[in-house]
Amino acid sequence: SWSPPPRDCLKLNVDAHLSDDSHWGLGMVLRREDGRCVREATKIHKGSDDVCMAEVMGLSEALQIVQNL
Repeated sequence: SWSPPPRDCLKLNVDAHLSDDSHWGLGMVLRREDGRCVREATKIHKGSDDVCMAEVMGLSEALQIVQNL
């Protein structure tokens, strides 16, 4: 279950899913303490079968999006 961030903070949730065809589905949601969405994004990447690398790529993509805000 989702738990809110501290007051006056944002919370970034990131996940990656590795498909059977070696594509990674990446997703991120940035929310306020009341659960309202500030930004969300999804992306698909061609990659290897390394789950840790998929998670790192998901976090990297999410941080780039947040930085651009």
